[in-house]
Amino acid sequence: MNFILQNEVYYKILNEVRTPTGRISEPLYHKYFYILHYLNRCRLFDAEEYAIGVPMYYPVLEEILMLKPSKVSKILKWFVTHKIIKKVKNHSNGFSSSLYKLHTSIENKPIDFNSISASESRLVKKIGWFHNRSNYECKITDHQRDLIGNSLTISEDGKRYLFKKYPDLEVDQEVNYSAVDTKDYYLIMIYLNEKYCRRAESTRRIYSSVTSMPGHLRKHLLLNELPLFHIDLKNAQILLSVPLIIEEYRRLHGKNLILPDDILIFKSLAENGNFYEYVAYKAGIDINTPQKRDDFKKSFYKHIWYSKIKSWKSKLKTSFLEEFPNVWNAINSIKKDDYRTFAVNLQKFEAEIFIDNVVAKLYESNISALSIHDSIVTTSINDLYLAESLLQRALSKYGLKPAFKIEGNDELNIAS
Repeated sequence: MNFILQNEVYYKILNEVRTPTGRISEPLYHKYFYILHYLNRCRLFDAEEYAIGVPMYYPVLEEILMLKPSKVSKILKWFVTHKIIKKVKNHSNGFSSSLYKLHTSIENKPIDFNSISASESRLVKKIGWFHNRSNYECKITDHQRDLIGNSLTISEDGKRYLFKKYPDLEVDQEVNYSAVDTKDYYLIMIYLNEKYCRRAESTRRIYSSVTSMPGHLRKHLLLNELPLFHIDLKNAQILLSVPLIIEEYRRLHGKNLILPDDILIFKSLAENGNFYEYVAYKAGIDINTPQKRDDFKKSFYKHIWYSKIKSWKSKLKTSFLEEFPNVWNAINSIKKDDYRTFAVNLQKFEAEIFIDNVVAKLYESNISALSIHDSIVTTSINDLYLAESLLQRALSKYGLKPAFKIEGNDELNIAS
């Protein structure tokens, strides 16, 4: 396996970490490497979890690293003291472990790879066992893993993009890893045929080399030697939240109660794909450029969607509460025991629709397709039509009438 490390931290560990008797120890280095690798891996592949903070469960770390609690604590303390990682939540805040992230001075540093085989390290065997244990296995995931492993390649344009930035890659099938931009990590790994696909037990989402890749780089991918085309829901996370919010409202106020106007308006805006524009207008926030719209969406999810109930106030939050009081109360009711519950339930519902329903039916029809959370990737216009039809049918069962976005070449713009 490849440990994903920041180059300067790799050398700091080699130069400073020693056994209690002052000896150099390769197995000890590997234990330090793993902590940094695990945080980097979460940042690269499980962005939602990383945004909240990565839990470092002592019983799990003791088992994987084969160390006593005091030794695990010493390793974490070393990283914190050297400002390589930072603690973002204490165990005392109600979590089953403290939460960590990479230190801000380290997050965007170029990454390095340190390859270690199971024959070289008992730790690698332990890591493989632990990661497999935390996966949710199913036939859909197996099929998608096979597609990514056997049929996903890089286009000639993609190769030119990589070779221009990393010339060693074209000549030696290697790269000066200490200079790799983290955004290019997934593309390089696919080129080197080191691909990734797993389904999380907690959210049922499929995370892969494709889901984690920046959207603008997916244009360089081929599936069965064909370019990828996407069908996305407009305002997807907002639309998918509607059934959860209605269900919670009716649980609180009665199943047969007529839905209030603010929930009906919320639903209509989500279906039409105009939600963000409406909320921004009401809050007096300009989102007339792509960057401003992107910043607004990040602020919305941070302050309202995935925040704690008693979080900070803002102009956006105040405006949202005035426009959608019953939506806000329903969301907070779902969050009352753990503010992460709403996000997890939303991701599970998304996975049910996109993976267990739509992708499963596409595979039954022998269609090559991939899921990217709230979008479906296919390689032909007819398959795109079918994916759209399946999504409409699945969401209609919840009373939703979705709007779609199409990404691909010009001929596919007529598909929606």
